[in-house]
Amino acid sequence: MVALNIDSDGDFRDELSRLNNAFGIGIIQLDPEHVDESEIILPAHSKEVIDWATVDRLSDENPEFKEVIESILSSMKIAQTHGKYDQPYNEDEYKQYLERQRIMKTK
Repeated sequence: MVALNIDSDGDFRDELSRLNNAFGIGIIQLDPEHVDESEIILPAHSKEVIDWATVDRLSDENPEFKEVIESILSSMKIAQTHGKYDQPYNEDEYKQYLERQRIMKTK
C-alpha cells in the first residue's frame, strides 16, 4: 500500500502492523517529488495462508474492500483478470495523475 501521508497514531500503526502480519501487505510513504526516496514503513512479505477471519472482518467494515475481494475471487474462478484494478502508469501518465490529483505540480 502506498500513501502520501501515513498517520503516526499508535492505534492506526498497530492496525497497519496487523495487516502486514496477516497478509504481508507492505506500507510505503510516498515522496511524490522524489519517488526514489519514498520510505518503506513495513516491508511486504509473502504469505502461504490467508487470514480469512481478518478478510471477513475488513469486508464487513468496508464495502469497497469487500468489492475488491469479490472481484479477485471472481477473477480467480474464471482464471483471468477483470474488474476494477488500478492500472500501471508510464512516467508521463504518472506525472499527469499527480497533477490531476493536486499531489504536485509537474514542470
